[in-house]
Amino acid sequence: MRIEILADIYGAAQVFLEAARTCTHYKPTNLVSIGEATGELLKKVGASIVFTPSKALAKVLAVELPEVHEERGGMRRRKTAKVLYPASKRAAGTLEEGLQNRGLWEEVVEEEGEGKGGEKQSGRLFDVIRLNTYDTVPADWTDEEMSLAQSCAVVTFASPSALKVWAARLGMDFNVACIGETTATAAIALGWDESRIFYPKDAPGIDGWASSVMDALEAKDEEVAG
Repeated sequence: MRIEILADIYGAAQVFLEAARTCTHYKPTNLVSIGEATGELLKKVGASIVFTPSKALAKVLAVELPEVHEERGGMRRRKTAKVLYPASKRAAGTLEEGLQNRGLWEEVVEEEGEGKGGEKQSGRLFDVIRLNTYDTVPADWTDEEMSLAQSCAVVTFASPSALKVWAARLGMDFNVACIGETTATAAIALGWDESRIFYPKDAPGIDGWASSVMDALEAKDEEVAG
C-alpha cells in the first residue's frame, strides 16, 4: 500500500498537487494531511484524505499514523506501508525518522494443510521516501521594508526558516506569535525570551495562530502600560 503525506499548506502540498495535475499516469488514493488546513486545500481539488493526526505536528503524525493491513489467506495481516513524503528541503527529519523508528512487523503465515507449520515473514512497518519539493530562501528587503519591520510591535511566524532570517536581521527584541510548537521551539533554541513567545499549545493552525497574535499584542500593551 502506498501513502502520500502532505505536511504543509502552501509549500509541498501545492507542489505535489501541481505535479499530480500534469501527470496522466498518477492517481493519488491514500493522502494523509498533517492538519485540517492542508486537508481543506486538498479537498478543494477533489482529493480524499484518509488520515489526519490529532495534533498538527510531525512528531504526532509519526506516532499516530495507522499500520497497514491486507487480506491474505482469509486473514487480516500486517504489511509494509510505502510512504511518499513531499517536504521542504529545510524541514527537519522528525516525520520520516519517527516512522522508521516504529520498527518492524513480524508474523508467522500458516501454510495450507494440517501439520505443515508456517513461514515467518517480517518487514518494516513504514518504508519512507522523502522528496524535497521546494526550498525557502531569504527575500531581499528595501530600506523602507527594513524600517517598517523595525517598527513592529508583534511579529508572526509560520516557519522556523522565516524566524531565523528575522532574528539574523533584526534581533529578538520582539513579541512573537508562532503558528505552532515547531516554530516556537526554534525560537527558544535561538535564544528568544520565552516570555515573549506565544503559540497555540493545544490547537496549532490558523485559528490558534490568530489567537496567539492577540495574546502577543495584549502582552505588548501591558508592557507599554506598565
